[in-house]
Amino acid sequence: MVTLINKREGPLKVSQSKAKLWRRCRRAYRYKYVELLRKRIKSRPLVFGTIIHEMMEAEANGDDPFDTLDSINLKDMKLFRSEREQYGEIIEDIRMIMEDYFDHWDGSDKEILPSRKNKRSAEHPFDIDLGNDIIFTGKIDEVGRSRGMRWLVENKSFNRLPNEDTRWKSVQSGVYIRAIEMMGWWNDIEGTLWNYVHSRAPDMPKILQSGKISEAKLNSLPSRVTAFLETQGAEPKEYPKLMSHVEANRDKYFLRVYTPLNDRVIQDTWEDFVATAVEIRDQGHISKQRNIDQHCSWCDYEKLCRAEITGMDVDFIKEREYTYDEKASDETQAPDIEEG
Repeated sequence: MVTLINKREGPLKVSQSKAKLWRRCRRAYRYKYVELLRKRIKSRPLVFGTIIHEMMEAEANGDDPFDTLDSINLKDMKLFRSEREQYGEIIEDIRMIMEDYFDHWDGSDKEILPSRKNKRSAEHPFDIDLGNDIIFTGKIDEVGRSRGMRWLVENKSFNRLPNEDTRWKSVQSGVYIRAIEMMGWWNDIEGTLWNYVHSRAPDMPKILQSGKISEAKLNSLPSRVTAFLETQGAEPKEYPKLMSHVEANRDKYFLRVYTPLNDRVIQDTWEDFVATAVEIRDQGHISKQRNIDQHCSWCDYEKLCRAEITGMDVDFIKEREYTYDEKASDETQAPDIEEG
């Protein structure tokens, strides 16, 4: 396989995704943004995160998020069927989860009222010229008012329940707040509203040997259980204990956490980002050091990196596992996923 190297023309575009990957592992950065390699099969968490981002964008802009889901289903049905072992019934899983998501937050005290900018209520793209041959490029999930204050909204899907330590390590949202200030969009943002959605497929109740439906606790949601009961000719009111439990599960699937940010945090994270952007500008096409650590377990390039280290057939791995994506160098942001 011939390795194609991306030659930059004009200012370097640096996104949060690029800066984050550069800091984590320069070898992975090289695979993604210099050699422009992408995994042929996306991970389930990435597919899940991408789809729910599109649904949230549709809902914020006043469109039906489930029309968006149906459109994705029709477009990618063949893909999802061929990769069912990896994705499972991902479209129906998302449908169930997001039905509960919208119902859970509608009218609650944590409801987000989107702040519009440039005729959009979500997914705000931007490019800011930082000078020195660098452009900060990105896409802001959402800015909205909740509990009487305006927040930068970060939509994240997660596998493992995030905690305060996770959020402390995610202070890079301060960079987006600084970007918003530089563009003059809003100057009253209090901090970050972390909007979490659990990506785990809700379980279905079991049928006991007696033929009755088990009311044992399970990791599920009302929409999934209600749909299952309908297939059994039963109604939710016949299983109050089961329905009460899965209603309570919504608090585990959907979380909104408010993190105020002060000027010092915003300034520090901004300076760190600019310093990283300068490093990428100067070293991005020549640096390729590996940083082997726990994060390798969920890195898209783990197989390729291991092949190079162990002397396996690297070209074969590239041909089988990866594809060339010429759009990668201008990528602004991938959906945020909390790995675990």
